[in-house]
Amino acid sequence: MDKEPNSENMSSLAVKRTKINSRTKIVNSEEHKSDPLCFGVQPDPDSPMIWQFRAESEEEASNWCIKIAQIQAIADWMDLHERVKVLGVGAQGTVYHICNRSTKQEMAMKEMSISNEKQMSMAISEAKLLQEITKHVAHPNLVVIEKVFQIAEKFYLVFPLCTGGELFEAVVSRGHFNEKGAAVILHDIISGLQALHEHNILHLDIKPENLIFETTAPDAKIKITDFGLSKIFTDAKVQQQNCPTAEELAAKTENFIACGNINR
Repeated sequence: MDKEPNSENMSSLAVKRTKINSRTKIVNSEEHKSDPLCFGVQPDPDSPMIWQFRAESEEEASNWCIKIAQIQAIADWMDLHERVKVLGVGAQGTVYHICNRSTKQEMAMKEMSISNEKQMSMAISEAKLLQEITKHVAHPNLVVIEKVFQIAEKFYLVFPLCTGGELFEAVVSRGHFNEKGAAVILHDIISGLQALHEHNILHLDIKPENLIFETTAPDAKIKITDFGLSKIFTDAKVQQQNCPTAEELAAKTENFIACGNINR
């Protein structure tokens, strides 16, 4: 605010904004040295301007400083990484190939624009699901998450880099897969889905564009990605009613082998 707020000027105060970056400093408030609720923020060390803050409690002041430090860490991380190229563009966002300027470590970063509550809800849902998968589901055919953060209206998810491209692109470029190659890919996809289902996670958007190869090698593993529409299934009763038994599945499989119809 442009002035010290009080009961008389609250309605006329102008709110100002500034950007916090990796060089931003939290400094002692010179005007209120003895007040533990006050602190200053110097957005740019090259500028003498210091923003003065007063919290309502010491806990709130501490939380503010923690949040500012977290933003600094994110800004520092972003400064250390450069965007190499766009890997893909989808309804949920854009995926970039990024590289650490110092270590040269390569990763993929999904950037989602947040303009309403629905988009925010979807972004948070995907991040939570990926964290759940990374923490509890260890499977070679599932993409895991390494970092998640938000900057203003942008939401970011960081993954290990997969360089082999989408299954859709592979089908288009090759024309078709031979039976053995198709069987290997289908086996790995079903194996990854089974691992998700064992933890009551439904992907709900399996398609060639959401299946990517880890590398460009002929025997590269395929990875299931894009969990923007996924759900955690928690209704055990409905699950038990809708899930066929092992005997029923075996009978359906035998019937499919015999006549090509899985619904009898």
